[in-house]
Amino acid sequence: MLRSRLLFFVWWMGLPGLIYGQCGQIVSKSIQVSAGQVMVTYSSDGCATSADSASNKNHGRTVDTAVLQLIFWGHDWQTASNSSQADITAAVQSILRGPYLSRLSQYGFVSLQLAFAKSILSDPPATYVFSDISKAVWGAISAGDLPQPNAGGRRVVYMVFMPSTSVFNDQSTVAGAHTVVHCAQALPSDTRCSGTTDAAWLAFGTGGQSLDETTRIFAHELVETITDPEFDG
Repeated sequence: MLRSRLLFFVWWMGLPGLIYGQCGQIVSKSIQVSAGQVMVTYSSDGCATSADSASNKNHGRTVDTAVLQLIFWGHDWQTASNSSQADITAAVQSILRGPYLSRLSQYGFVSLQLAFAKSILSDPPATYVFSDISKAVWGAISAGDLPQPNAGGRRVVYMVFMPSTSVFNDQSTVAGAHTVVHCAQALPSDTRCSGTTDAAWLAFGTGGQSLDETTRIFAHELVETITDPEFDG
């Protein structure tokens, strides 16, 4: 979800009043989030170690190379003009080509390959929960409309853009989130899940947002998925 634990990007963006050591932590002060976890930032690639709070300290799974699959759910996307599919896809391409993800090399990240965007033409419930998204994505995977989570030996990151016609059940506090879900969890009675062992790395952003806000939500959830796709980091 949108939260503060991954804001090591403040180094790249810059924060006034903070002094950075050479390949070390902030030396003037630390950043503390609401849960009490102290965050640190780093001055160059490779500075973070497994013992540091900003790194993958539990040696959990991270994304090194993967395919990024954009998914637009709902008929509304077929005619949307403010934050259209083309607008969002172009913004995602710009992010992947730019420097935004460069500091994730500290987590072992290398690159993402953007796949051709896909649509799910059914409509989500007027008020939906995360499990609705998991069911829709795994239903499309099982039907062969989306690639398997480990297609061709490369992991897939699924990013779902929700339509403006539906509202997340907690949209007042949540604009996006990511999860890891197995086929049998999403579709417990679907026999097609029996031959599927890989879990799907899945994230979403709520609909009805401006292009800037949609891009911000996407970028945040992408970073969280890359650095901790299975919540074991």
